[in-house]
Amino acid sequence: MRESRASVSIELLCSIVIFGVVGIACVSASLQFSKHFFSLSPTRTLDSHIALLKIQNLLSDSINLTLSPTSVTFHLIDRQKLFGFGDKNFTNPRFSAQDSELLLPKVPLEILFTQGKTLHLASHLQAQSFVAGESLALLCLQQNAQGQVLAQANLAKITNASQDKLTLDSTPPQACKALLPLEQETMHLQYVDNKLFFNNELLLDSVQSFELKQVFLQDLSEFVVISFCRDSLCFEGGAFVNTNALVVEIP
Repeated sequence: MRESRASVSIELLCSIVIFGVVGIACVSASLQFSKHFFSLSPTRTLDSHIALLKIQNLLSDSINLTLSPTSVTFHLIDRQKLFGFGDKNFTNPRFSAQDSELLLPKVPLEILFTQGKTLHLASHLQAQSFVAGESLALLCLQQNAQGQVLAQANLAKITNASQDKLTLDSTPPQACKALLPLEQETMHLQYVDNKLFFNNELLLDSVQSFELKQVFLQDLSEFVVISFCRDSLCFEGGAFVNTNALVVEIP
C-alpha cells in the first residue's frame, strides 16, 4: 500500500515538472512572438517613416552643417520671418508691392552694400524685424577656379539694429548680397546607444544602425544621405542642403 502511494506521488511530481517545463516554454514562445509582432507593428514602422521625413525636412532648411557619420549640428532658417506676410512700406522699394495678397518676408533680406561691420539694407520693414543679439546667415558670393560663383552662407551675430542698417560682431566679406533669418536655437541630431536624439529628446529607440553621409554632386550642390535600420527594417532618404548649393554663372 505504501509502495502504491509512493508510486502515485512520484507520478504526480513528474507530471507537475513536465507541465511546468511545457508552461515555461509556452510563455517564452508567447513573449518572443509578442516582441516580434510589436517590433513589426504598423505603428512602429510609421514612427520610423515620420522620423525620416522629419530629419529630411530639417536638413532641407539647414544652414552651416557640421556633419559626422552619427551626428549633425546646424542652424535652421526661420521660415516665419522668411515667408511671413510682411509690411509693404519700403524705404527703398526694389519691386512693385501693390498687390495686397503678395507674400513678403517679415525682415529685410537684400544688402545694398557693407561698410565695415555695418550692413546697409535695400529696404526695411517696421514690424518683427531683426534685433540685437540675434544670429543670421549672410549669403556671400565666392568665385571658384571654373569661373562659377557660389553663394556661401556665413553666420554672424547682430550687435545693433536700426530701420535699414545692421551692425555685426565681425566684418563681413564685401561680396555679401543677401541675408537669411535664423532660428536662435542650434539644432543637434545624434545617434547614441541605439537611440536617436534630436536636441536631447528621444526621437527613436531600438535603432540598430544609423549613418549620415554627405555627397557632392557634379553641379557642386550637396546632398545628405540618411540611412538607419530598426526592428529588422531599414529606411533610407536624403536632403539637399543649402550650403554651397546656389551656383551662378558669371556673364
